[in-house]
Amino acid sequence: PWARVRWIDARGALVMKLLAARFALHPIALEDALSKQQRPKVDRYAAHIFLILPQFELRSRDLELVCPDDDHSCVTEAHVPSFAYANVAIFVDLKTFRDVVTYVAEDEDEASPSTSSSARWVARVERKLAKSYTRLREADAQFLAYHIVDALVDSVFPIVAAYRRALVVEKRLMRAARYARDLRVLATIKADVARLARVAKPLARVIAHVIDDDAILDDVVFYLRDVHDNVLDLEEAVAALFDDVAAVYDEAGKYFQTRMDLTIFTLTVVTSIFLPLQFITGVFGMNFDVMPELRYRYSYFIFWIAALIYVALVSCVIYRSHLTSGVGRLQHAYPAPPASHRSGAAGTFVGGGGPGSSRHHHPPGPSSFRGPPASVPERGPGRGRPPRSQQTSVPSSSLHQNEAAAARL
Repeated sequence: PWARVRWIDARGALVMKLLAARFALHPIALEDALSKQQRPKVDRYAAHIFLILPQFELRSRDLELVCPDDDHSCVTEAHVPSFAYANVAIFVDLKTFRDVVTYVAEDEDEASPSTSSSARWVARVERKLAKSYTRLREADAQFLAYHIVDALVDSVFPIVAAYRRALVVEKRLMRAARYARDLRVLATIKADVARLARVAKPLARVIAHVIDDDAILDDVVFYLRDVHDNVLDLEEAVAALFDDVAAVYDEAGKYFQTRMDLTIFTLTVVTSIFLPLQFITGVFGMNFDVMPELRYRYSYFIFWIAALIYVALVSCVIYRSHLTSGVGRLQHAYPAPPASHRSGAAGTFVGGGGPGSSRHHHPPGPSSFRGPPASVPERGPGRGRPPRSQQTSVPSSSLHQNEAAAARL
């Protein structure tokens, strides 16, 4: 069918060199197009505009995990998403605005995307060109180049979504295992997200440079601005994903730090209880000649009775202070995951921060984030009392009658 624009998708370095001679492509642009390690860029030459953008392919990998010896229910394998990328060179003719040439840098390495990855975004553009009523057939090469760029940018979002799903699953598994799970999966996700952010970072600069070019028509600029917004959304999504991975790391570190604090607190309590008893046994264990208590018949029994009473009283005092102090709430900071958590349901921890308060597990909902109930009046000045204008005045005669009644009682 008839079309105003022509798209040539080159396959192979030899074909690309022949097309470079046919369309008088700049030698530097041809060298960058054939390079496999070129960063995303945009250059304008006398006869054409040259862009390099990455294409992404979602993959999967299997990791072997190390499990504790006493944990027979631990899974030794984990499926983690992965991705590969390769450069796509785009040449847009500036003389006739009729020709667009694309070339995917082929690589023999296993980390490079396969031909099926290129076929995805190529098939997306071909489906639009196959329609007889599409605007791509009536517009020039700039509009076709916009659709190619848009398809390449949209190929990154499924990868971000796959890593986010993998992070949510790994977070639930770590909480169910009380953070005894191998951190290899989390480290792999963190490294891949950092690599994805490094590759996708220049995209916003490239699209912004194309928008500012005077050779681009105003009608196409509006569409390119939408692509630029998508790139900004992509950067925010990758940054948020990286922050979520760091938050899981911090959560695991705080859990083990809290367990260490509880262990140190327990050892300190035991030491505080038995230190006076050790002092007494040390005093009476000395070889003094005059020690009347040692010759008393019931000294041994009195010592044990006094020691038991002392240990019981001190334990009660420490237990009460432990419940009413901030240290006691350390046990509720990372409680054992409930059944709903192990089955995949998420929960929210809400609780007070003052003495005597405790944390309870509630399902997430709007009520967990609301303020005080409507029935609770607002507090005014004076430590929770209502304002003076709302206080009820009491006559002095009533006060005297109450004092007299109290004196008679």
